[in-house]
Amino acid sequence: MLSKIVLILTGLIFTTFFFVGCGDEDYKSGQYWLKKEKNWRMAAKYFRASLEKNPKSWKVHKALIGALGKGDDDLAMETELRNTLSYFPDSARCKTLAEPAIKVLTHERYNRIAASIEQYHLANKLATQKGGKPTLLSRGIMAACRSKDTSAVADYYDRLLTSLDGGDIPDTVRQEMYFFIGPARISWMQQDWMIKHKSDNIESRLNQLDAGLFLGDVTLLQQKLKELVSNHPEIATDARVAKKFGYLVDADPFNSRQIVQGSDGSYSPSGKHIIYVKDMGMSGSSDPYIYRCSSSGSNKIPLLKAVQHRMSSIAMPVYSPDQQWIYFFGSPDKNWKPGNKGRFYLYRVKPSFGSRPKKLTDARFLASTPYFEDSNSILLIRRESGSLSSSVEVVQLNPNNKEMNSVSRISEPVIGACFAPDGDSLLFSTDRGIFKRAISGGEISVDLKWQDILFPQISPHGQWLLLLGQASQLVAVNRESGEPYWLGEVHGRSFSFLSDNRVLVTRMVNDKPYIYSLSLDGRANSSKFAQMVTK
Repeated sequence: MLSKIVLILTGLIFTTFFFVGCGDEDYKSGQYWLKKEKNWRMAAKYFRASLEKNPKSWKVHKALIGALGKGDDDLAMETELRNTLSYFPDSARCKTLAEPAIKVLTHERYNRIAASIEQYHLANKLATQKGGKPTLLSRGIMAACRSKDTSAVADYYDRLLTSLDGGDIPDTVRQEMYFFIGPARISWMQQDWMIKHKSDNIESRLNQLDAGLFLGDVTLLQQKLKELVSNHPEIATDARVAKKFGYLVDADPFNSRQIVQGSDGSYSPSGKHIIYVKDMGMSGSSDPYIYRCSSSGSNKIPLLKAVQHRMSSIAMPVYSPDQQWIYFFGSPDKNWKPGNKGRFYLYRVKPSFGSRPKKLTDARFLASTPYFEDSNSILLIRRESGSLSSSVEVVQLNPNNKEMNSVSRISEPVIGACFAPDGDSLLFSTDRGIFKRAISGGEISVDLKWQDILFPQISPHGQWLLLLGQASQLVAVNRESGEPYWLGEVHGRSFSFLSDNRVLVTRMVNDKPYIYSLSLDGRANSSKFAQMVTK
């Protein structure tokens, strides 16, 4: 009997040694091939063999991902990453997995895979766990941000606010949301939660509409405006509300006036004339001119025919302060526009037909209005690389001899920029917001936290800042109060102030661009607004 027991125990020991030992031997072999032979493929082969015998070994999963990180087999990496995270879903942000996987898959692909698995795992936990839900919901938000799942972010955020009774969410969560959806979307969702839990809160509804102006969803904004007036009828006669949101219901709160067919309109310093771009091409062909007209739109005179000077596209003409020159951007590329990639140059030309334009710079410049220091120098913004969102350098150009000197550099990836009225500072937009910094350098300060803003433009005395969103919706922000005002959809990225209260924009009418004049200091017609919004 004793001998039988000994035989059984010996068999069990042998079996255990065979399976576990072989797994360890395969792991050791994998380490040998990885460290001694520098052969990641052979190392991966042995690590896989070890996992066949012990599929829940964290150290082997980690070693396999590390080995694949030495190579370039993205399909193998994705397969093994999914397999590893199916056993260890809480390790989606572990550096020992993320760093080698990102080398092969890129950040975006890694996040899409790892964060989606983490989301599924957290959803299961939330369905069964009663306590600690704020922590799980916070993790769910961050995972949804990494996987770029907007719907999941909104759902988790709403539930997190409920679990916190509307209290402050953790800074790490807010930061992750900030970079993914931006402060306007965060504010929109937060106010939505407030409205659902306290429907009579008029300030929440107004704050939500303010945030919505930067999101550009006109249909949704119109719906929310009608809901506001339905719950609070008295708001329809509020002059401030009529001015902020009048364009949503075609109430025209800024007394807009159509000036002339064309685009990129710019006032002369005296205010008596407007220069603009007009395409005279027929049947889809491009034949752009620079034209001049009176401020009322009469007396239209051509000043420059672009194709005669090997330019297929022109944009953003502006007068010099002495009105002796017109500066503009030109390109040999037919479809070039400010904000697009391609070749473009800064030119200047005398304001009379037949004058020959002079090229002043190469194409590595941000398409923004120059700042005229005096007759012999202007400030421009030069890109450090060919990317549309790259670091920039402020430079001083002498247009008479083309001599250029560096003034300062901004390492932020800049999307759009404009010089302050006094020329001592620069306002620039990045994917993190709008910032301000002295021309000479120094500290960068936050000017506005709104994201996804292109081509900011400031008024002559600094009262208004025009912000163009991704959906070509223009918002005017009063810099004293911080309040946004909706200017509606515009065409192009060029705007021009005559003074702090009058600005030129371009709108499309029957598929043709027209220049309009808006009075930002105009008083909205509350009666017309009330009539339109309650239809």
